[in-house]
Amino acid sequence: MKHLKFFLLATCALVLFGGCSKDDKISLTFSKSALYFQWGGEPQTVSYTSENLASITLKSKTSGWECELDTKARTLTITPPAMPSSATDRDEMRDCEIKFDLTADNGETSITTYKGHIIGDSMIFLNDGGKYANSY
Repeated sequence: MKHLKFFLLATCALVLFGGCSKDDKISLTFSKSALYFQWGGEPQTVSYTSENLASITLKSKTSGWECELDTKARTLTITPPAMPSSATDRDEMRDCEIKFDLTADNGETSITTYKGHIIGDSMIFLNDGGKYANSY
């Protein structure tokens, strides 16, 4: 009987406190911290992993940039803009910030961002997309 009482108390405690973890936070991690482009360059794709994520939706992005979120493949594809004719537009469009609305399995919501950057008007990539050996 003593063991039965202990078992019932332990089971009740597990049921009451086991499902109420504060550690069930949304976690979204991209495989690269940011992507770097040339004006009008090729699209690049980055993958992501997540924990406790029920849904992810695109909230906003910098004007001129294109992005496509593939939730089944867990990828984000970003396409940079062509070089604008005015210096003001180049300054405004040089850096891209993409915002996402995240919803956790438990209903909590959060916002996260991902960035893309134009690395210069006349710079070239020595290792474009990692296609070549790192021996310049």
